[in-house]
Formats: sequence, C-alpha cells, structure tokens
Amino acid sequence: MMKKIELLAPVASKEGLKAVINAGADAVYIGGMKFGARAYADNLSREDMIEAIKYAHLFNVKIYMTVNVLLKEEEIEQELYDYIKPFYEAGLDGVIVQDLGVMAYLDTMFPDLEKHASTQMTLVSSDCKNLMNMYNVTRIVPARELSIKEIQEIKDNTDLEVEVFIHGALCYCYSGQCLMSSMIGERSGNRGRCAQPCRKQYNVYTGDKLIAKDEYMLSPKDLCGLYNLHNLIAAGVDSLKIEGRMKKIEYAACIVSTYRKYIDLYYALGHDKYIKYIENNEDAIKVDIINMQDMYNRGGYTKGYYNKHNGKDIMSIKLPSHYGTYVGKVTRVGARNIDILLAETVNRQDVLQVRDEECKAGIDNSYEFTLKEDELKGNIITCNYSKGLKLNKGQNVYRIKNNVLIDDINERYIKNNKKIKLDMTVRVCKNQPITVGVKIYDKEYSFQYSEPDESINRPITLENIKKQFGKISDTNFQLDNISIVLDDGLFVPVGKLNEIRRDVISKTEEMYVAQYYKCNAADIEDVDIRGKSNMKEEQFVADVKKTKSSKSIKDSLTVLVADKERLNYIVNYIQSMEDKLSDRRFVDKQYGDEHLEEHKRESCSNVSVNEESIIEYSSLIKINKVYIELDGLDKDVEYDTQFWNNIETLKTSNIGVYIALPRIMRKSRQDIMNKNYKAVFKNEHIDGYMVRNIEGIEYVKQRIDRDVNIVMDSNMYITNSYAACALKEYGAKTLTHSLELTKEETEGLNQAIDNRNYEIECELVVYTRPVVMVSAGCLKKTKDMCDKNKEILRLKDKYNETYLVRSACDYCYNVIYNANTINVISYAEGLADSYRIEFLSESWEEICSVLDGVLDNNLLEDGYKGHFYKATL
Repeated sequence: MMKKIELLAPVASKEGLKAVINAGADAVYIGGMKFGARAYADNLSREDMIEAIKYAHLFNVKIYMTVNVLLKEEEIEQELYDYIKPFYEAGLDGVIVQDLGVMAYLDTMFPDLEKHASTQMTLVSSDCKNLMNMYNVTRIVPARELSIKEIQEIKDNTDLEVEVFIHGALCYCYSGQCLMSSMIGERSGNRGRCAQPCRKQYNVYTGDKLIAKDEYMLSPKDLCGLYNLHNLIAAGVDSLKIEGRMKKIEYAACIVSTYRKYIDLYYALGHDKYIKYIENNEDAIKVDIINMQDMYNRGGYTKGYYNKHNGKDIMSIKLPSHYGTYVGKVTRVGARNIDILLAETVNRQDVLQVRDEECKAGIDNSYEFTLKEDELKGNIITCNYSKGLKLNKGQNVYRIKNNVLIDDINERYIKNNKKIKLDMTVRVCKNQPITVGVKIYDKEYSFQYSEPDESINRPITLENIKKQFGKISDTNFQLDNISIVLDDGLFVPVGKLNEIRRDVISKTEEMYVAQYYKCNAADIEDVDIRGKSNMKEEQFVADVKKTKSSKSIKDSLTVLVADKERLNYIVNYIQSMEDKLSDRRFVDKQYGDEHLEEHKRESCSNVSVNEESIIEYSSLIKINKVYIELDGLDKDVEYDTQFWNNIETLKTSNIGVYIALPRIMRKSRQDIMNKNYKAVFKNEHIDGYMVRNIEGIEYVKQRIDRDVNIVMDSNMYITNSYAACALKEYGAKTLTHSLELTKEETEGLNQAIDNRNYEIECELVVYTRPVVMVSAGCLKKTKDMCDKNKEILRLKDKYNETYLVRSACDYCYNVIYNANTINVISYAEGLADSYRIEFLSESWEEICSVLDGVLDNNLLEDGYKGHFYKATL
C-alpha cells in the first residue's frame, strides 16, 4: 500500500494546535520560547509545549519543534540541552534545524530524536546526503526555489525524507541566505527576527534609467501548490508543509482543511483519475481557491518555482499585504457616497476595500467599510465615505474579510474539537474488583478498582452505569460502544462511578501518550561532544582578550574580486608597487632598512631593491590569497589570455589563487560549470576553492582530482565551535567568521575553537559590501526588460539607501549587495589568521585607496561597521 503523504501544519498556540488537528493535519511544527525562526509568534511556554506534545500524540499527530536559527557558543553550551530535554522526554517527534553545530550537538546528546534540515540550510540537490548522513538527519526541507524535477532528483538519489512547502508566503531570497534585515537594523532572519524589508517599496535603476518607481520589487505572491499536489506526490515527496505560524488560527484551519480534502481525494481516486477530476471540476476548485484567498493572498497566488525558474507572475509588486478578492467596481462617486456594482455575492459583516487602479491602498485614495446586509451578485450598493478621500469611478473593490467563511471555520474547527472513539467494558461483579476495559485505536487498557458493596435497598442498574460513564463530552473522547456486566444486588455510589470514570479517562490518555516517551538522552556531564569546548560563562568574558594570531593585517591579507576587471586592478596594483619598490626613498620611508633586510631573509631572495620584483612587494604586503568569483568569469575563459596571464602573475608572486564557487549550486548550475569552466577546474595553478554551500564541498571533493584547500565563506554561518568542528570534519581547511558576530563574539568563538584543539585557520572579512540576498528572481525580468545583459542595477529605498544588484544572466538570478560597505580594518587585528578585503565594483582609485590605507596604516576609522560592535537581536 502506498505510504500516504504527510500534511504538515503551522502552529503558534494551544488553540491553533487544536484547530489544525480538527482540520485534518497529520503533523504540526511549532516553536518554543527560544531558538525558533518566528521569535515574534505567540510561541508556547515549556509547560504548554509539553501539553501540546501529549495532545498531538493523543490524536496520532506528530509534532516537530523549530530550532531553526543560528546559535551562539554560550547558547549551545549553557542552554540547549536543558531546553530540549523535557520536550524530548515528553516524546517530541523531531526538531527542525538550521545550524550545523546544533545538528551535531543534538545527534550526540539526543541520538533517537529525529533531525530535519530546515529550508534555512539552503539544500538544493542530493549532494547534501553525505553530510546529512554524518549526523543522522532523517528529513530535509530543500530550498523553495527547486522545481519538481529537482525534488525528484533528491528522492531518487538519497534515502532522505523530503518535505516541501505547498502553501504560504515566499521569500525573495533563498531562505538562509538573507542578511538584509540584519544589516539594515539588528533584526536578523537567522535569529528569527526578520523585519521583512522585502515587503517595502523600492525604485530600480539600470544605469540612470528608472525602470520601477515605488514598487514592491522584492515581494513575491503567496504560493498555492494545489495544482501541483499530484505531481509532488508522484515525485515521492514525504511531507507537504503549510507556511503561516504568524497568521491567524482561522487561516491555518482553512488552508489545512482544503489540502486535506484534495489529498484524501487523490488517494481515493488514484493518480490518473485525480488528474481527470481536476480537469473536469475547475469551477469547484476555483471556489476552494477563492476561499483560501479570502483568508490571505498577495495579489492572487503563484504556483511558485515548481514548474518554472522565475518570472514576473511570481511577484506582487503592487501590494505586499493582504490583497483580498475582487468583488466589484465603483460606478458612481458622489460628494459623500459611492455606488458599487457587485461582481460577487457578499455578506453581512464582510469588510470591503476600495482601491485605485494600481491596487495600492493609500491614505486618501482608498476606503474600507463593513457591510450591514447580505448583497447578491449584480446588485448596486451605495455606501458613504469619509470627507477628504479622493475616490474615483472605476476603482476596484475587494473583500478583505469574508465573515461567513470565518464563522464557518470557527464552528467547524475552532469551537468543536475532534474526538477519539472509545470502546468501554465495565464489569461490576460480586466479590471482584470493579474492572474497566478501554480500547482506543488499536490499544487496549484495563483498570481495576475496589469491590462493589452489597445493596441494601437501591441496587445500581445498567442505566446508572451507562449514564455516568457516558459523561465524557468534556474530554477528548466520545463513547462509541459500552458493554456492561453487572451482578444483581450490588451498590456503587454515583460519586464513586464518576471518580472511576475520570480516573479511567486520565489514565487512558497518559498510557497512550506514554508510548512516545523517550529516555535515551546522553548525560551532559559524561559526554565529550566532538571536542566539547567546556567553557564556563565567566570564561567567555575572561578569554575574549586572547587573540587568534600575532600576524598584523598587513602581513595576512586575502582579497576577493567579483570579476575580471577587479582582478586586473589587483594585478595592476601589484605591478605599480614594483615601480615604488625600485625607489629606495619609498622603501626607506615605508619600511626602513631593518624591515627591508628582514624581508630579504624571509623571502630567501637576493634581488636588489632597485630590481623590479613582484615577490618583494607581495612579501612586504603579504597578500596571501586572491579569490576570484566564478560568476565573474566569461564562459570562454579558457581562451582569455589576459586572465591566465594574471593567474601566472599571482603565482609568480607566491600568492594563492582560489576560485569562489557560486552561492547556490543546483544540479543544472553544476552542469553548466562542468561544460564552461573545465579549464579553470583542471588548472594546477588553482590552489583551492571558496565554497558557500554543502553542494560546493561535495563538488570539490568529487570533481577535483588533486589535493586542494577548501575555504568556507561567511554565509556558512559559523557562529559556534560545534559548526566549525563539523565543517572541519567534513573537509574545510579554513573557516570564515560570520558577518553577524560582534568583535567580542568572534574572540569568544576563536577561544572555543582553540579549546577543542582543532587546527583550522579562521579568516575574517574586514572590508566588503556584503551580499544581503541571493534570489532566483530577476528584477529586469519582473519588469519585462530581460535583455540578458550582465550589469549592476541600483535598488533604492525610501531613505535613499542604494543597494547594488548584480544580474547573473548566465544562470538567471540576482545577487543583492548591501547599501553600505563594512570597513573594520582598523579594529580587527588579532581576530583571525587572515583578513579578507572584498572588491565588488570598486574603481581603480577606490581599490588603490583601500590597499594603500592598509599599507600606510592610514585607514579612516569612521563609517559602517555592520555587527562588529552591535549584536543581532
């Protein structure tokens, strides 16, 4: 028999849990008071969470808890174990995890607790399986941007369960890759506190040309996967997830009940007949979709990325909030009232909204009102409006609250809770304990109580027993059958019967949910968790003074360049320094004779200072590595003489050459890489690779047939030593500190890594315009302006902050860079083994200014410092 797909519902409260169970959820995901990606939801307390676990299990509903944020060192060391343990012991079915360090920790401390890899891990192919298997992950939630074909690839090539989103809000950015909210303020999406800047208005420029004005260019519509339900089931998906922990209970109940209906229909009809049903019942399906849209939608629904890579129909650029459903049009505007021709039947207490043609709800051009009576389709209704509003004939009217639908949902799923059928056998026999047998589902339990008394004048009857044991309407059960065996002449007080009934119900619940209890947690005092750092809270304060390296920034620079033009600038800068080094006066002033002699000894070179020598320059400045973005190279790079000459120059200068792999490495992307960049991957001058994802690690391991270094970039979010050690074990030689760590947190993390005795280099980005979004979307495509021209667009917000957007046309996606450049060069000494400067679109003059500043120890100290001194919330 085919395994039935799981319907997974969002829950943020006890009431919400009951509602989605009533509506037909097979499983729920829920957040506790800590470590969840919805920090502002009405999350459950410890006591309520334990009760929720028991309640869900009573109805055979699984419950997964979100631990899907990045944790700091002290949070894992001091809080995580005690936080998880009571929920684990109560039978928690699984945890949803973003942080690789958390995953490693939980695998050791709670070995029989299921771990699900969150969509925040940005998993896009079966290449993730080796790392997932290392930590016994049972399920992954891949990126929402994947097609059905890509999801099928994961199922075909792994033994992992796959959970996908079927309905709800979409992010413009790949989940887990967004720093926009974090960099604008302190509210980090990686800490569950996203401020949703993607739902704000922006202007977009290509060159000096304005192509979008005051539009919500980063705001996708909500996903509705109903038309892909059968395709996802056929692809082998294990769980369909509904987004919405921040939405109302009625919303969750409505969406769950709708998908429950169609899932059950699919299994009742079979695949082929279900497809025919969908084709022949479009009107009925449309009614269900409109009901869901009445609960919430952003400009209608999108089918998402399941059948296409991107497109403007995925976006809702006119309105980022609840759009409502179209119900009519303004036909007359009077001095104080308007007429509306209804295109749909509306109901008493529905809330309608009049908006302008652009669908924007403004202060003076929109109006909301509540209907006092039911009105039929085709009717013309008249309503008053407030003085000063600028309403116009022809404006659309939308229903933003469907009162009849909400009342129906409340009656069916919120006010009336689901009941469990219970069979009961009661034996009241002379000289024997009163025995009550109970059966729920396939479980049977038996309970005994004291013997009945002999009756003096009023013996108990069958009707008495049946009546008292039938009083369970205030419980989670309904009495389906009751069988009573009663000897004559016996007496049991009514109060005792009630007491027995209550005890039976209580013990039945407890015994049934007890089968889910777990007891295999490791003793935290006895386990060495992969080199556990064992840092006490006071040590974090005491040890932050310790430094990572004695090297100065000037002696341990690395540089990342976004394209060939920036690479040319770096090589030209090196060559320009040769001329300066030939000038003895410059050398004396810059370094002094003593430093120069030391340089000669270190480089084992007898080259005179008056001879042109790149080696002399590189040794003095110590640019150890240059990272080159693969995305910045043309596909005909194999024949690019200047590029390969630049590589030769760097190698001659004893500078390591590294290729920075793409931030997202889907299988289709890897195929293009294999085709277009063979020369890059086979060239022995390439010393290593910077990777930004798990797929990148696997790519290097499987495709590069020589020993190379793997550098993990900052977007791998190494915020604790457990994550650092996990990546070290997986093959990383160098780790890059997260841009969301403060200076003090970075120092503490360095010390924690050292305490584990892990020999791994740490790099710190000290100058960068950080990537704040990586999107499968394209701004130009959203505006029907796709010309396949690689360029940098400008995205400007209402505060005139300008973000740069790189169009990666070879792969059709956008990378958005922060409005401000982080510069902490003057403050970072001693925090890392190497220090990275990243150049995106800087001019020759700007690059010279930054590098000369490092050389001269003369960098500006004012400016944007990101989270260096200001922690994320």
